[in-house]
Amino acid sequence: EPYYAYGYRGYNCRNTLFFSAHRDLIYPVAALGIILDYKKNTQMFFGGRLEGSKQHDKYIICLAVSLDGMIAATGQMGPKPTVCLWETATGNFIKEYSLKQGSRGIANCAFSEDGQRIAFVECGVTNHLYLVDVVSEILTEGVPLATEIVHGIVWSKEKQDKTFATFGENGITFWVGTVLKKHPKPVCIGQTFYCANFNENGKCFAGSKKGAIWMFESAMVYQKANVHKGAIQALVCKNDLVVSGGDDKMVLVHTMDLTLLNTLAVSSSPRAIDFVDDLIAIGDDRG
Repeated sequence: EPYYAYGYRGYNCRNTLFFSAHRDLIYPVAALGIILDYKKNTQMFFGGRLEGSKQHDKYIICLAVSLDGMIAATGQMGPKPTVCLWETATGNFIKEYSLKQGSRGIANCAFSEDGQRIAFVECGVTNHLYLVDVVSEILTEGVPLATEIVHGIVWSKEKQDKTFATFGENGITFWVGTVLKKHPKPVCIGQTFYCANFNENGKCFAGSKKGAIWMFESAMVYQKANVHKGAIQALVCKNDLVVSGGDDKMVLVHTMDLTLLNTLAVSSSPRAIDFVDDLIAIGDDRG
């Protein structure tokens, strides 16, 4: 097993850095899922173990953590890619889901609010959206997403709400997460969104290529604010705050109505942000 892994995969991935329930940092490097105790600067791992162990054998290109911070999901590159679930406290394997031969990898993944479902996007000649029921282990047949480049998936954090959104180069689409059914109309067609997050009331905030945060309620736009001078690459909403990071090398802290509370200058463009209490973790594009 490795002793210490340096770096962070941020140059071509987004939203892959999270605090766990134990306040460790969870993120990917190569084919490893990292559990970093930042106070002691020590690590545990998912992967890097003896041959035959359940683990990734190709680079991890997406990572999500359940809302309670207990379980991580990681997806890898490769012609027969897998999504692995593992414990954020120990790195111990829980279960895996594999796609058929012929894919190129799992590009994005996300947990539902209750942790009972995982949505993920397969990147191939045609992108497909899949849904897994964690309890029954039923994998819903993939829904094609045409040629859209999907930058992420995010679920509503509102209790009992099964809505989630996919976002990317051609706007944002809201889905009913029990049946993979789209809401009647895709939203903001032609806009590029690199990041999005829901708050606990089911409102969605999305960061655009042009530096604006768009706000959605019931799959409809209700507000827009230009906040960054450049593309917004990372965004997270919780505890009545919206924290965003952009190509202008600024991290901004807003209230839910986008009143600016604080600013932080950073040395590189953020690709992932998470926070707990007064701690903010940032993964940038330099790794």
